Amino acid sequence: MSRRTGAAAALAAVLAGGPLAAHPHVFADAQTELLLDDQRRLTGVRLHLVFDEIYTAYMAEALELDADKDGVWTDEEQIFAAEQNLNGLDMWNWYVHVRPAGGGGKLALKPAEEAHAMQIGDRFALSYVAPLAEPAALEGEGVELRIYDPYFYASIKLLDAEDGATLEPEAVEGCLLTRAPAHVDRALQKRLLEFAAEETPEIEGVEEPGFVFADRIGLSCG
Repeated sequence: MSRRTGAAAALAAVLAGGPLAAHPHVFADAQTELLLDDQRRLTGVRLHLVFDEIYTAYMAEALELDADKDGVWTDEEQIFAAEQNLNGLDMWNWYVHVRPAGGGGKLALKPAEEAHAMQIGDRFALSYVAPLAEPAALEGEGVELRIYDPYFYASIKLLDAEDGATLEPEAVEGCLLTRAPAHVDRALQKRLLEFAAEETPEIEGVEEPGFVFADRIGLSCG
């Protein structure tokens, strides 16, 4: 039943013997930039993630980072960490889920690019761009974006206010960026806690548990 590969498999391995056993068991703060072209179309999403200290420590141990034990990852180690944490995230849509605001399925993405990893204190930071397979027109209702792990292994929280979601370029005439907070489903949270770390949550009536906890970012250009 496992869907993990690459970094997700490494995550499962390091947590298997750790103190965390329920969903979620990884936490990350996030910032996102919605990328527009000169025709006011959405071309992709840049995502910045800062993971919690516990995941950082387990991940660094599993990937054997900081070989010289000086507390600082080399450039090569940072590149390796970025590659390993992206490997396999295509199965989870790179945590980036874009849909037409009027309804419909997810817009297809191309493989993530421009990956970069770094240390922020005791936390691992990862950024990358998830490009759309085809630019999305934003007239009418536009699109909606949610950042989440479908199976809620990771709880991803957008930073508050304007810092959580921005446009690039910053000011595009006629474009409106909105944000609606998620409605936290306490019953679903309680149900997820019953799943062990190695299990994939399957809950009747809920296609992707992570969706329930994700803020909605809306973007339209009149």
